[in-house]
Amino acid sequence: MPNLDGTGPHGEGPMTGWGRGYCVMPLSNPKQELGYLKSQEQALEIQLSKVRARIKVLRTAKEVRHAGI
Repeated sequence: MPNLDGTGPHGEGPMTGWGRGYCVMPLSNPKQELGYLKSQEQALEIQLSKVRARIKVLRTAKEVRHAGI
């Protein structure tokens, strides 16, 4: 995982690399775990915003098709 930031090898999120998980991120204390979980949260928020944006695009396209425009 580049930069050990929880975003995976290509910024696609956790569990997407060859290691498939948390094996490369030893969490030896609560402070480290908290930092790791915050980075996971941030990565997931980014992914969620991309999913929501795509859903919006698809819904808009569907509405346009149904309106006959």
